[in-house]
Amino acid sequence: MEAEPRCVVLVSSEGEEFKVPREVASASLLVKSMTEDGDDTDVVPLPKVSSYILKKVVEYCTHHHDNPPEDIPTPLKTSNLAEVVSEFDFNFVNVEQTVLFDLLLAADYLNIPSLLLLTSAKVASMIKGRSPEEIRREFNIVNDFTPEEEAQARLLLLLLLLLLLLLSQQQLALEKKTDGAKTPEEAAAAAAAAALHHSSSSSSSGR
Repeated sequence: MEAEPRCVVLVSSEGEEFKVPREVASASLLVKSMTEDGDDTDVVPLPKVSSYILKKVVEYCTHHHDNPPEDIPTPLKTSNLAEVVSEFDFNFVNVEQTVLFDLLLAADYLNIPSLLLLTSAKVASMIKGRSPEEIRREFNIVNDFTPEEEAQARLLLLLLLLLLLLLSQQQLALEKKTDGAKTPEEAAAAAAAAALHHSSSSSSSGR
């Protein structure tokens, strides 16, 4: 009788548990580093990831365990992401902005390089070839700012452009990575995503 695969129990911020094969969970370099010398079933609390997002992350890792993600050309040559990623990946990130940003932040926190690259590429495709005014509309950035708020908006636009530059460096960073440490590019991408998420949330609450 074939033995059951060793599993990891991932616990979301709400306390919901997800039992995942260790090989699948190891797509997260954070989880891998926390469970390499553990018991047959390790429990890994993930206080920064909600149940909804963790479920989607597990779906992504499960799919790509037997189907390695395709390389994403950088920099992006088109704003149509469907032309450069698989159908599964395209549909996976074809979600509301708040969900997309939460996925990007989770990919950074869990240290899943391929998911971080995919979500960053999605954000880049949303701003590629657009004017600052179009970008403001896309991300619900209201233009009736005070001088201080206008300066913050300009910073957000710079962070968006930074994501485009990061994509050209991300592939090299993935190839050079040998442990669970985050690269400076990944840390900057997470900072940009956090700023965008905050801006989107603030704009929505102010309506």
